[in-house]
Amino acid sequence: MSTHRGCKEMDIILGQFAESELSNLTDTELSLYEKLLEISDEVLYSLISGSLIRGHLEFGVEQQDISNLLMKISLFHKSKE
Repeated sequence: MSTHRGCKEMDIILGQFAESELSNLTDTELSLYEKLLEISDEVLYSLISGSLIRGHLEFGVEQQDISNLLMKISLFHKSKE
């Protein structure tokens, strides 16, 4: 679930992204997005904002794929500011 996560900032970031972009994601990106939703709000916000180095988390998937999706979410959010 992309909204009502517990952290208002993440509700906004992920909720707006999901509403606008989920239908445009590939099957691989959708699978990765679901994995991202399992991460705590604090860590996920740090990943999206760039304050946490992405390579430090192990997602069990290609690191470049997860980095690309995080960048897509980050750029979407920045375009809405």
